[in-house]
Amino acid sequence: YLEKVLSLGPPPPYTAVDLMFVMGRIYQEWSEEEDGNYEQTSHKAFMRVMMALKTEEVLPSLTGFDDWMGDAITWCSLAEKCSAAGHYALASDFFSESIKRYEDEDHHAPLAQLWFELAKCRARAGKMEQAKKALERALQISPEDERMVGVWTEWEDPNHVFETQRKLPIKKFVAKLAELLPQK
Repeated sequence: YLEKVLSLGPPPPYTAVDLMFVMGRIYQEWSEEEDGNYEQTSHKAFMRVMMALKTEEVLPSLTGFDDWMGDAITWCSLAEKCSAAGHYALASDFFSESIKRYEDEDHHAPLAQLWFELAKCRARAGKMEQAKKALERALQISPEDERMVGVWTEWEDPNHVFETQRKLPIKKFVAKLAELLPQK
């Protein structure tokens, strides 16, 4: 399917390079689950992506394959794009891969935010138990983050948000709704 999409041109916001990376990841997953030549196919797809990024001068020409694949940012940039496009299951996978790499490098600064993004993607993909576990991990790293604490409160007591929204005066609600709707 992705090969067909590539031949027709990738849908926004994706580029052909993005889709080739996704294909590489799919083959990588298959190589872990099944017998076959998927590991080699995955490697070829990732190599094509790396070479394209070097040609476009997005990636320094001296960057090695293992360094690039082991870099958390390699995975995080596509995770953010997938999340913005509403492809939360795919974004979750890429955020997970990014987290693995940051943990391997022992960087703590962006980890809380990555776990938080992973939690939101999992929630939007309908995987609330996994989302809560990811949010717990984010809060372990950054327990004072008000946004994370707020989301935790909402997820622990969904009625909390509903009650707050329900108490809005009708006139205020209608006025706010009118602001949001397109004007004729």
